[in-house]
Amino acid sequence: MYKFRDELVAEAIAHLEAVANQQASEPLKAVVQNMKAGRVIESEPVFQSVTDAYVASKAVTPAQRSQAFINLAAVCLQDNGEKAKGAFLKAVQVDKDNIKPLALLAHLAMMHRQMDESETYAAKAVQLPATGANVKWQAVANEDLGVLHHMKGDFARAEEFYSKAITGFKQAGDEMSAAEATGNLGLILRRQKKFQEAQAMFLKSLVTWDKNNRQKEIINTLGYLGSLHFIMKDYKAAIENFSRRAKLNEAKNDTAELAADYANMGNAWSKLANGPEACKNLQQAKELYGSVGKAKEAKIVAGLLAKHE
Repeated sequence: MYKFRDELVAEAIAHLEAVANQQASEPLKAVVQNMKAGRVIESEPVFQSVTDAYVASKAVTPAQRSQAFINLAAVCLQDNGEKAKGAFLKAVQVDKDNIKPLALLAHLAMMHRQMDESETYAAKAVQLPATGANVKWQAVANEDLGVLHHMKGDFARAEEFYSKAITGFKQAGDEMSAAEATGNLGLILRRQKKFQEAQAMFLKSLVTWDKNNRQKEIINTLGYLGSLHFIMKDYKAAIENFSRRAKLNEAKNDTAELAADYANMGNAWSKLANGPEACKNLQQAKELYGSVGKAKEAKIVAGLLAKHE
């Protein structure tokens, strides 16, 4: 799913609700209630009509026209990606200084693996002066440029863009996006063997995930930290991270990931020359892998176990 769809649909609902109340329109109010109940796609003709009215009106500002096209794109995203793209393009045309539709176009192109097109839109977005709500959307464009350069293997540029994204998200007060970009920066720093800096980024993002009880992100970040500590030969820290991760994976009944946690802990105990703990964790990993049909992984762990016999 397009990353920003829910956010954009919520904006579209709010704008339509304002129009419905202003016009005291019961039909529009009914559409709003249907959208709140999840029936978004069928509202497309209504948003097309509202957008057409905004385009024809001389009393509407370029920013308002642009937002009307963004609202139309939002309700098309799930069912008609090409129409959504067309609406985003019109949003740019009617308000050329609006960073938001450029950032949204860049992200949509990336989602469809149109990387050159994505980079073109994002590069335009980061060149414009950003104020108000556009600060966040410029940060989105910077983060996407970070992803694109990461994929190219240009880690130095990726680091630059992720750093700019973090600054922008913080300025915009978007704590979650800042934490996500911080974690991505950690991955780039790890690829560049800047291990201490990478660790600092992962720990910063983990603070935010813990504070907001974001279980998926906590599990991912603990995995990054555990693997990083293993590379750094800080095996005790690796065990601590994989142990906490194992508890979370056990609570969500993710047996395959739980098996991986035990395998990683077994490896770390082996590096610490603690045979009994290594065997205990590796045996647990082997049994868990077997229980979910992961024969290849179970065989690998069995080979590690054999070294301790």
